[in-house]
Amino acid sequence: MNKKRQVFLNFNSKLIIGIIIIVVLNTLFAGYVYYNYAYKNTISNFNKSSENLLMQVDSYYTEHISGITTKVNALNNNMMFMNTVKEFFSKKDTVAYGREMSIVADYLSQLELSDSMIDSVYLYTAFGDFDNFVKIRNKEFDFRNSQLYRHFSGITSPEVGYFPETRNYVFQTEYPVIPIVYKKSIGSNRVFYSVALNANYIKNYLASSYSTFDHVYILQGADNVVNVESDKDKAVVELCSGKTDGNYEVTYGSKKYVVCLHTMELTGWKIYGVKSAENLVNNLNELKFIVTAQMLVVISLVIISGLFFGNWLTAPLVNLAAVMKESEKNHFRKKFEYDSKDEIGQLANSFNNMLDEINALVSELNSNIDELKIEKENVKKEQEEKRRAELKALQMQMNPHFLYNTLNTISWQAADQGAMEVCELAGLLGKFFRTSLNRGREHVTIGEEETQVESYLRIQKIRYKTKLDFEINIPEKIKKYYTVNLVLQPLVENAIYHGIKEVDRQGIIKISAQIQEEKTIVFIVEDNGYGIEPEKLAVLNDKLLQGEVDSSTGYGIYNVNERVRLSYGEGYGLSLESEQNVYTKAVLKIPAVRTLEEETELRRNVYD
Repeated sequence: MNKKRQVFLNFNSKLIIGIIIIVVLNTLFAGYVYYNYAYKNTISNFNKSSENLLMQVDSYYTEHISGITTKVNALNNNMMFMNTVKEFFSKKDTVAYGREMSIVADYLSQLELSDSMIDSVYLYTAFGDFDNFVKIRNKEFDFRNSQLYRHFSGITSPEVGYFPETRNYVFQTEYPVIPIVYKKSIGSNRVFYSVALNANYIKNYLASSYSTFDHVYILQGADNVVNVESDKDKAVVELCSGKTDGNYEVTYGSKKYVVCLHTMELTGWKIYGVKSAENLVNNLNELKFIVTAQMLVVISLVIISGLFFGNWLTAPLVNLAAVMKESEKNHFRKKFEYDSKDEIGQLANSFNNMLDEINALVSELNSNIDELKIEKENVKKEQEEKRRAELKALQMQMNPHFLYNTLNTISWQAADQGAMEVCELAGLLGKFFRTSLNRGREHVTIGEEETQVESYLRIQKIRYKTKLDFEINIPEKIKKYYTVNLVLQPLVENAIYHGIKEVDRQGIIKISAQIQEEKTIVFIVEDNGYGIEPEKLAVLNDKLLQGEVDSSTGYGIYNVNERVRLSYGEGYGLSLESEQNVYTKAVLKIPAVRTLEEETELRRNVYD
């Protein structure tokens, strides 16, 4: 009776009954045994290795912070540096004051560049404060009234203070920083060195370097976690609040997490390594071995079942597999012919329909290949044009690092020999190249661009004496917007060499900026020099509008125009206005961009 019933079962029923009985029974038994074994063994192994990993994190940051501390101590013991600061305290005369500010700024720059983790360096004294003039000050921040200063009040105050992550700091920044403050003495006066670490650097290092954990967090103080990404992350860390160093299992929601806690001896920061217990179990080699063994058993049982059912069950599938292989070799031209209307017949129809669709898609794909190639070539050409423009801009710059160090040497020697004008000129030129470098950034704030062009103008004013004067009028609110680096200096240089230099009267250069409808920023560089002939002015404006380059008439303005158009689109760029022997105006339009993220999105839209 059972055999008669089996004869009338359809193909789907026969397949399901044979496989389900084998797979389900085997999986239920093996899963129960293997999971319990794997879970306990995995947690034990993870706890043994996680503490060593967190000690590596501790060692990495301790090494960096100890190195920074050593460099601060060395700087504070440097006799030339100490003498310079002492002279600043006495404030003998204004010329010496400027020289001392420049020398101290150079030392602070060297300290800032000595470690990639350092974002900025600031020196506070009761007589005044110092920085390297690269970053924009936060006018709302007062070091004297901040927690950074109050931390050291009292007779038993420490020498070093480690502070939580903050955005309210000495300098304006788009990202949070972690201040470390050192209380030192120079002569009989107290000084405070504030070294700000880049919090994003720490977050990125933790995210990329320790893949054994799902997350690694650093807790500064009671509740300041550097790199928490969600409320869940914060809740998991808070579950271990108040615990001593060690390994713990906590439950948040319906999931378990393994947390390893380690305290940094140097700073007192707590490091948390968090791993999902579920992810930990799924990644075990032991579990893979068990699953593999289980699958071998299942395969063996399936083979036995296949032999039992024989060709009665599998022959149509074997034929279909053979046709599929043959069709693959013949570019999907071979179809499967099967007359029965059972499940195999339905599968054959589906397979044949799939071949028809594949052939249709292949034909459509072939017809679109040429269009895709053309589009790819166009994108490639645009990128090549952009790279050429950037390369030309870089070729116009000298080696800033070499010149910067050389100018420092010239400045010191000139000061020692009493050549104060040479000292001032070298200092301004050093500042010009330092701001021009901008750490390799292609885009800077308008405030940084103003600092760079002002240094250049002061150098030229020293050169031309009373023949040259200048005015810069850029509103404070505009200085926070971003622009392509090095766009104003070429325009000023053009105004000096093609305008003011050609006349006998005193030349005046006026630089201004305004924002129009919160969408466009307009720079105007105006001089009262020789001017441009009407015919030549028309030719220049036409070439600027078309994005052409004419090296015979001055490469600088074309370079500025081309880089702005490549970065922001053809709706922006440079135009000229002039009246012969009266004035010349260079009018540069760029979009009003508040953040680097907006800058990146705008550039992406230009090339899409």
